[in-house]
Formats: sequence, structure tokens, C-alpha cells
Amino acid sequence: MKYIKNRSNFSKPKPSKKPRVVLFVGIILVVVVFVFIFSGGDDEVAQDLVVQDENVAEEVEDEVAREVEIVDAALWTQEVVLVDVEGASGSGIARRGVSGDLFTHVVVATLPAIETEFYFYEGWLVKPGVVEFFSTGEMFAREDGKWGLVWEVNVDSASDDLFDYSKVVITREPRDDDEAPSPDHVIEGQFSE
Repeated sequence: MKYIKNRSNFSKPKPSKKPRVVLFVGIILVVVVFVFIFSGGDDEVAQDLVVQDENVAEEVEDEVAREVEIVDAALWTQEVVLVDVEGASGSGIARRGVSGDLFTHVVVATLPAIETEFYFYEGWLVKPGVVEFFSTGEMFAREDGKWGLVWEVNVDSASDDLFDYSKVVITREPRDDDEAPSPDHVIEGQFSE
């Protein structure tokens, strides 16, 4: 499976449809002004056009808001709180979901300071009750002092049902090129099935 490591656009907002709405409303307002000017100042015609313009703008804004809600609901289908293991004094939130054909797993965590020259934090998804797991990559330091992780894969290219991997584990790993997970679990949590 392909995974994304150290994705830097974690907090990058999704493109907004508002600029298109503003442009659309602006064009309509310009048309209304020209109709008013060239109609010889007929106040009734101009007022009707302004009312129609305002109604269209409200409908477009409502539609954009509904689409944003649908996308948000489709993407983040599950969320779990990650708690510290054995007094590691860390915590976090993990989310997962599918939008279109893309499975996305995101972690944001407050973790103990480490010497990044010698250690790193790594995410894992684990299938409970079975010794099956895979790495979701090295976590990256965020500007707000927290740690982040974004892992995405096309659902069609995944060999297993990714929702079966419901346990989230964050480990502290030594930089020793050993691909096996460290027994040093820092925070964990499990999505409800």
C-alpha cells in the first residue's frame, strides 16, 4: 500500500466556492445597474431586478453551504480520542473516512518532546485480535507545537478493508532503519466498529 509521509498541507483549507458566488453576484449587480441606467430610470423595473438578484444570490449561497456540509460529513465518518500509554503524557485525536474513492486517516497529537535527530513518532493501524498492522508513516512537527500525520490511499488499490484496522497506535521509534514497530507505545485509541 502506498502511504503519504510528512504531508505539509494538513491544515490547508479546501478550495472555497465563495469566490465564484461573489463573482456571480457581482455580475448580476452590474447587469441590474446597466438595465436601470438604460431603461430611463424606471424604478419599478430596477427594483424587481434587484429583488430577483438578491433571491438568486441567497439561493446560490445556501447551495454552497449545503455542499460544504455534505463533503465534511462524507470525509470524516469516524473520530477517536487517543490516550497516553503507561504515563507517556500524550493525547490526540484520530479521524478516518472515505470521500469518493479516497480513504483518509489523520492524527493530531500532543506528544512529549523528543530529540528528532535520534527518534521519531510513527503511526500504525492495527487489526484488533489479529497480529496484522501497517505503518501510516512518520509524524511531522506542526507549527502549533503538535504532531500531525496524514495517510491516504485509493480504496480500489487497498488490499484489505481498511475499516477492519480500527486500532490506532503511535510509537516512539529510534532512527535505526528497523521497519518493525517499537514496543514503546506512546498513545493509542480504537475506532468503534
